[in-house]
Formats: sequence, structure tokens, C-alpha cells
Amino acid sequence: MLPDCFPDRTSHASEARENQPKNRYPDIKAYDQTRVKLSQIDGITGSDYINANYVMGYKERKQFICAQGPTDTTVNDFWRMIWEHGLELIVMLTNLEEYSKVKCSKYWPDDVRGVRAFGNITVHHVSEKRYSDYIVRELKISKQPLNSDGQPIVENNGISKRNGDCGMSDASAPTSPREAKCETRLVRQYHFLMWKDFAAPEHPHSILKFIKRVNEAWSNMVGRPVVVHCSAGVGRTGTLVALDCLLEQLRATGLASVFNTVAELRRQRNFLVQSQKQYVFVYRALVEYAHYGDTEIPASRLKSSIDRLRNTPEGADKCLMEHEFEKMMDPPVAETIKSCAAGGAEELRPRNRSTECLPYDRNRVILAPIPGRDFSTYVNASFIEAYDNTEGFIITQDPLPNTIMDFWRMVAEHNVSTIVMLSELGEGKCPRYWDDGTVQYEHISVEYEESESCPYYTRRQFRLTNNKSGEWRCVRHLQYQGWPTAAGHVPEVTRGLAELAEIAAPVEPAPRPPLLVHCNLGTERSALFVALCILIWQLRLERRVDVACVARKVRSQRARTIDTFLQYEFLHRAILNYAELHNLLEDS
Repeated sequence: MLPDCFPDRTSHASEARENQPKNRYPDIKAYDQTRVKLSQIDGITGSDYINANYVMGYKERKQFICAQGPTDTTVNDFWRMIWEHGLELIVMLTNLEEYSKVKCSKYWPDDVRGVRAFGNITVHHVSEKRYSDYIVRELKISKQPLNSDGQPIVENNGISKRNGDCGMSDASAPTSPREAKCETRLVRQYHFLMWKDFAAPEHPHSILKFIKRVNEAWSNMVGRPVVVHCSAGVGRTGTLVALDCLLEQLRATGLASVFNTVAELRRQRNFLVQSQKQYVFVYRALVEYAHYGDTEIPASRLKSSIDRLRNTPEGADKCLMEHEFEKMMDPPVAETIKSCAAGGAEELRPRNRSTECLPYDRNRVILAPIPGRDFSTYVNASFIEAYDNTEGFIITQDPLPNTIMDFWRMVAEHNVSTIVMLSELGEGKCPRYWDDGTVQYEHISVEYEESESCPYYTRRQFRLTNNKSGEWRCVRHLQYQGWPTAAGHVPEVTRGLAELAEIAAPVEPAPRPPLLVHCNLGTERSALFVALCILIWQLRLERRVDVACVARKVRSQRARTIDTFLQYEFLHRAILNYAELHNLLEDS
């Protein structure tokens, strides 16, 4: 059992009457022996207290400050801690609200270029950039002196300024000698978005990548502690800190002692790594890292890295890329068997092209029920997460003659505006699921409007009308023409498919409708296309790609996808050719 109390640890400051309202949760306290102390404000008992502790890293004795998420009561103290200890990097692992409960008070301005005062600390929201599962914010902070009542002194010499602006707006320089003396500092916040309280991320690679980004930022700073907080400052916070320590230990020694590390961390702040799920996740993440390694490639090294992966070491019978592919096909921990119960019903056999290619229950597309029709909610289709973890794609099999109505119901009910067809029309292939005029499916009318032949693909347009509401919209249909008809083959030229990916899935923020992609079984071609779309987003937004990681993630969401080395190699070749064509072989 992990220890949760220590005879040499006390929490007198947390338990003091004047400090109890500053604790978000009454059972989460700061040990006196490691707590972070603020400067004492004259006449205010307990003003040196904040619920935060110094915590060791693998090498640094005080690498982290683990803190509870600021409350409305403590948000000013939080910024005092940042200022007084010269801290430059904040890692936030909670959302402001989860499960309809406030988990953390917002301690930065709402809008980019906005300004907000917290006591005598003014925070300017300089910039914000969103990535797949986290946001990086740059915050500029400045400090004003306090008067005898503990209020900020604002001297504006007749110039109107926002409260606490210290004369330094985002668009103007200081306007007086007094204002010019106002010291400003830059603080960077890394906000991870995909981690609910008491739980663990679904995929370890997301948090492994996030830890890597945080360490890249920290390595460029002066070596002061990194502030890490979630809501209580123990569960998610402890899991990230434990993983960081253990990854360093693994790289340095080839070994990692999870129990001993977590036990030692708990001596510095109570309950770090709070739940069993989080403790198991630490093991999962370490095993994934040890098995796969770091497969991310910066844009500037994309060509040389892929050339290296294509190389066969002396005495080996396979190139490095093939070894990487085999690791993906042989995961270190057997995956939990995913249920396909909904699609496996005997009555649905005529609606599935193959009983081996059924959607997983957890991410299958569900249609609205039709009264009196059994299994009317079923269609052989799966939601696939996009780069930004939204339900950005739907992968489905080619419609069968008896499922064409369900196909168009899916398009209508899930607001699909673009269909990508990767199969051929013909006998024994995909049926022509549209007519030259108008076809009625239940209350949905599908009208064929126009078509255009383009390089690599044919563009069609349909008008979809809901006859109950009278609402209509256009649906774009893009049929790719360059796929070899032989099973398992990939296009020889990558440019056409990459161009289609850019047209069908341009880089744009959510919310946006899902892109529907279909091929014979909804496996090989569709998954390859979706993975390429994700890699293009990754390259454009991060100037890095991780083919192995993207392939694993797509595979985890639909059966029999990206399961040949030919497909895996194609993804590397396609993203490299795309980067060369668009001059993206430089880091941002």
C-alpha cells in the first residue's frame, strides 16, 4: 500500500483557523516542512500561507511547486507566489469546470490582449495558441506597490487606464517616468485539456508529448520551479510529476521504480497520485515509452529521419521503419477487447459487408430510432478523433443496396457537409448511391445538382432537404480516382491524396461538421486518408509529425486499419512529399 501519512510531517499552517478558508478541499493540506511561503503582510495573520508544496524532480530538489487550483479566495495569493518566487512556467491540468462543478478559478483575462488585476499584480493576456490537446498562453505580469490599506497605488497623472494596467497596455509604451519603472515579467502557461478529475488520459502518448513540451519550455528558463496544479493539486498533478521523474530515471538508468518514487513524492505533498487509475496509468505510460520510444519528428529533420528509418542496419534483415511498424502491431500491453455487440447481432449480418469489420460500440455512429423498425439506430460507421480530439471524421463501409437509406440518414442527422469516396463504382463494388434527379429516403430528399472533373478526383454536389422542416443544405461529394484496384495496394503518387485531404479537411477551428470517408469495408483506404489528414494538421500547426502515434490512435478506433507495412510506409512518404511541396521542412 502506498503511504498516505508520515510521522515526520505536520500541517499546522493548513489547519490554522485563518487559513482553512484558503483550502479548496479540507482534507488536502500542505505539509509545513515543504510548503511554499509567501511574504508576510503586516497585520494580516496567515498571509504567508498558500496551499502549495515544493516537490523534488529526478535531479532537482525543488523542481516543482505542486499547488491546488486557485479559488476566488486565493487567486491573488497565487499570483503573489508567482511574483515573489520569480516563477515563469505554469502547468494547468484541469478545466475550469468539470461535471458541472467549478474546479479552478480563472486567473487570467478572458480575451487575448485583455488585462485583469489580481490584488497588486496585473496580468496581461499576450497570446494563446491551441494544439491537439493543450493550450499555450503567454501572460505578461506587472506589480504595483500597495498603500497602507493594502490596496494597489494607481498613479495615472490624469491619463485614463484600465484598473491595474500599470500604464502598460498591449498596444502602447509607458506614458510617464513613473510608469516606465513598472517591472514586467513573462509567464507561460501550458494548459492540458483532456484529463478529467480522478481519471487518467485514454492514451498515454498525449501526456507523454505534453511532458516533453513542458520540459522544452523549462529548459529555456532560469531553472526556477515549475508550478503544477489541477484542482486539488494532488491527483493529476502528482501523476504528471511522478511520470516526469520516472521518465528521467528510465532514461538515465534503464530502470524505473514506480512505488518508491510515488511514496517519496507523497512525503512532500499529501496524496500525490490520488487514485488507482492514475497509479496504473503511470505504469501504462512508462511501458508505452519504453516500448515505442519517442517517434515524433521535427519538420527540419523529417527528410533525414525518414531516410534513417528506411535504412537497414548492418546484419539486420529489416529496415528501422519496418521494426517500428512491427512494434505497433505487437503492443507491449494487450488491449482490452473492444465490444462490437451492436453490430454483431445476427439480424444485422445483411447490413455489414464483413463480420470482421464492425464498429466498436464505444465510438460507433448512432442514428435516430425509427418507430416500428428493429435495429434502426445501426449503421456500420465509426467516429474517428481529429487532430484536435473532436469527432472530426466518420469512417464507414461502402453503402450496400439495403443500407443506402441509412447512409443518407447518417449524412443528414450528423450534419455532414463533405463526403470523401475512395472506392470505385461497379458490379461487386460500391453501388451508385445517388440518382441523376431527386431521391426520397424517409423524410430526406437527395437531389443531384452538378459535377466537375478535377485532377485526381471528381467533385459532385447534392442538395439535401429535410421535408419535415423544409431546411436544406449542400453536400459536397469528392471521389478520388487514383487508388489501385488491387486489394491492399496504395497510390504510387502521394500528391493527389494529400491534395484531396487539404480540400476535404482544411485546418480550421471547431466546431465543424464531421468529414465522412468511405471505402469498401471502411478500413484500409479510409483509415489511411484520415491519418494523412491528421498528419497534415499536425505538420502545419506544430511543425512536427508523429506517424507512429497517429497510426496507433486511428487503429484504436476502428478494426483492421493501417495493418500493412505498405500503408505505414505510404504515410511517411506522403507527409514528407507534402512538406517538401509546401516548403514546410523548417521548425516554426
